[in-house]
Parts: sequence; structure tokens; C-alpha cells
Amino acid sequence: MKFYSVRSQRSICSFTVWYLVHLFSVSALGQNFQDSIQEKEVSAILRYLSSDELKGRGNFTPELAKAANFIANRFDQIGLQPLAGSPTFYQPFNAVDSKDIYRDRVKWNGKILDQSRFLYFTAELIPKTKSLNDFKIIECDDGFSDSIILAHWLDTTNTLIWSHAASSKQAIAAENIQNHRSPPSESILFVSDVAYPRSLLISTNRAYSENVLFNVIGALPGKTKPNELVIFSAHYDHIGVSDVGICNGANDDASGTTALLTLAKYFALKNDNQRTILFCAFAGEELGALGSSFLASVLNPIDVTAVINIEMIGKTNASGKKSFFVTGARYSSLERILRTNLSSPVTIYPDPERNDLFERSDNYPFALKGIPAHSIMCSDDNDVCYHKTCDDFSAIDIKNMTTIIRAVGQASQSIIDGNDTPSRIDMRRLK
Repeated sequence: MKFYSVRSQRSICSFTVWYLVHLFSVSALGQNFQDSIQEKEVSAILRYLSSDELKGRGNFTPELAKAANFIANRFDQIGLQPLAGSPTFYQPFNAVDSKDIYRDRVKWNGKILDQSRFLYFTAELIPKTKSLNDFKIIECDDGFSDSIILAHWLDTTNTLIWSHAASSKQAIAAENIQNHRSPPSESILFVSDVAYPRSLLISTNRAYSENVLFNVIGALPGKTKPNELVIFSAHYDHIGVSDVGICNGANDDASGTTALLTLAKYFALKNDNQRTILFCAFAGEELGALGSSFLASVLNPIDVTAVINIEMIGKTNASGKKSFFVTGARYSSLERILRTNLSSPVTIYPDPERNDLFERSDNYPFALKGIPAHSIMCSDDNDVCYHKTCDDFSAIDIKNMTTIIRAVGQASQSIIDGNDTPSRIDMRRLK
């Protein structure tokens, strides 16, 4: 699999697939939208995302990939669709440099295979190293086809499909292979080579795992205005492990990611959105809003009606309980629209007008393009546990956080409906 650089603005090859044990099922819960945002589920999601198991969700770690899988699985269960043009919920981007990087490296009988001579289908975002003993071998006299993939898609063991036809010396026509919306049961490797496999080693290029990060994006298509996008976002990365322990980032920003997932289910169950909603979990925020900058670079700003970024809503040191503030509120009419729609006990606290809060989160790359893009926050970096090991699940006010998530869904409804359109940001005011 090849990763195309940020510079080329092309998507990842269409053969990444996602797989996780289904932790949550919308249909199994039997909920309607009105009771879908519950403290119990908010608590369960937040507890997992901020657990020691994920080791602070540091960028370029296996634990961040595990968090990405959790989010993608959740989107799948809710019934969201991948971003248009993408076969999966994952949006990869170069986070270190812009060179082209192939994910998979195959050593066949002691020699490195050219990338055009194999395809690797796997549920793993960063695949584990495998050898010949990990696969059953299926010999194939003809070229590679969709029917061969489908015949082995549900195999319960890893499958190596080896084509030894004379034409196998030619490159595989990967562009003719159909995308598959569900993951294979186990990994499937197709190799086109005349030599019988005596040894095999398939691994992930180190440069790939040290360079590539993944946004996780799910879409809920609009009923009457599908080309007008409303983005809800949060960053799922944090700073990982420090010298004194795991920085679990429960408030920053597992709280926002939890809100993103529960709002996705709320609007999917409500199923009356006139505009298309994108639910975006960004990586690389702690490295300088890298994931949001990449998405902002590939979307047409005219298509984006608003960006509602959710950041640090698990504690209330800045807004007080039953209240949130909107960063950079003075730059567009988004805050006014949200305030007008609120009829719950939640209020909107006045914007503290700290430009650093507005400019340091994932809303800002979109704001720089004139999009009304702001962050909803309840706390800030004056919290004593900001970027410290004490930012953990036990310090989060689950009851208040659930109340805030419900309020965000209510406050944004007229924008989702297409009845309100926030004013654009005058980019000259940001410079």
C-alpha cells in the first residue's frame, strides 16, 4: 500500500480496511435520538479513550492507531459513510515530510518485491510483521480478480494467494479492483510472481509508522443540501507518556472525542439533517493542528458552512457548570446562532477573547480560509491538570459533560437544518 504525500493531495490506496470487535451497536441499544446521549455511554467511551491501555494516545504510537480503530468502529456501527472518494473512515496524511511512502514491504524468497507485484488487504491500521508460516497458500493459475478476493474474504486464517501465470510478471492493475466496505476476517496477501514461495516476510516500513497519521472521518449525507457541509470535530491524540507517567488526556481531548461520537449517533438516529454532517476526529493536534490543516487543505472552503470543534468540555474551570464558551466568537455569527437555539438550562459564557485559544485548536486552519470555525470549550490551559498525569477519568464531571453535549446538539440544529448560515470570517482580521 502506498501513502501519497500531502503535496499530491491524493488518497491512500483503496485497500485499507478497518476491523474492531463491535463494542457498541445503535440497533441493539434500541434508542431514539431523544434519549441517545446518556451519562452511562458518555462515561464508557471516555473511560476507554482515557484509559492506561491507550497510554495517552501519543502521535506515532500503536495506541493512537488503536484509538483510531475504536472511533472508526463506532462510526461503522452508527451507520456513517466514509468521506466521499475514500473507501474507509481513515484519512492518512504525512505529518513529518511530504515524501511518498509505501506502507507494506514484502520480502519474497529473500528479495524485496516491487510494489506493483503485490496487494495486501488487512484489518490492521499498522500491520504486524508476518512470515510464510502465518499464511495458508492458495495457488492461482490466472491473474488477480475480484472473485478471488471475495472467495477468501471470510477465511478464518491469513491467506496468501499466489499467481504464477506467465502474465504474473506484469504489474497488478490495482485500479480495477473493487473496494470492499467490510473488513476481511483475516489478512489477505496477493503476490504475482513466477517463483514458488519458499520464504516470505511482510512488514510495515518504519518510515511509514514514523511519518503517517490518520484522521478518522464519518459522513452523514444531507437530505436536501448534500453539498453543504457542517463539520463537528475534536482531536483524539494527546501527548502520550511523560517522565512521570501516562498523560491520559481525559479532558484534553478525550472529552471532545466522546462528544463527537455521541453527537454522531444522535444525529444519525434523528436522521433529518438537511446539510451533510462530517464527524472528524483529528490526529496531530498536539503537534500543531496537523490533521485539521490537512483536511482544510483538501476541502473547498465554499462547501463548508461551519466548523464546530469541541475541546476540553470535561472540566469547568473556565466557564462554570452548565455553560460553555465559543472561541473567537466575535469573528462570525456562529455563537449568536447557537445562543438563540438554546432553550435548555445550559448557557453560553462570554468569549474570554483569548486569541491563543481560538488559534491553537483545530478550528483555526478552517478559520484561516474564511469558514466560520470555532471551538466550544468549558475549560482552558489554566486547569491545574492541563498536559499532566492528573488529567484522568476520575477528574471528569460526567453529568455536566453529558448536559453540555446535549446542548451542543440542540444549539446547532438550525444550522444542520439549513435554516441558519453563520457569517463568514473576514480573513484580514486574522492576520
